[in-house]
Amino acid sequence: MISPSLGKKIEAAGLDIALVEQRVAQALAEDAHAGDLTSKATIGENHRSTATFNARKTGTIAGTLVAAAVLEECGLNNYEIKVNDGTSVEAGTTLIRVEGNTRAILLAERTALNFLSHLSGIASLTSSWVKEVAGTKAK
Repeated sequence: MISPSLGKKIEAAGLDIALVEQRVAQALAEDAHAGDLTSKATIGENHRSTATFNARKTGTIAGTLVAAAVLEECGLNNYEIKVNDGTSVEAGTTLIRVEGNTRAILLAERTALNFLSHLSGIASLTSSWVKEVAGTKAK
């Protein structure tokens, strides 16, 4: 369930909260339908960690709010989005920092990264096209 504060940010970005929740639930069901069996077998139930999501390469970021929705769906509410969508970043830039249950972080990680990678890839390509036509009459 998306928190009211994240819901307001999602709405302000022009996204449909119900659709974001639906897509996140679908993605988690695909990525972790059986849960994270390795984490359950090797990590204590109450173990806590801090993790960061970092840019793999230079580009334009998108999907931080959807990634945050994944975190919240996995019970992780202690996170900070460090970079706003639409921001150009260098490789290694921290995008999101999260603290919480280690198993929950590992469960959310793949799905959140998939959304961030896919949406940032689209944003980066779009940004490069915009730069290519800058100064022309193309619209």
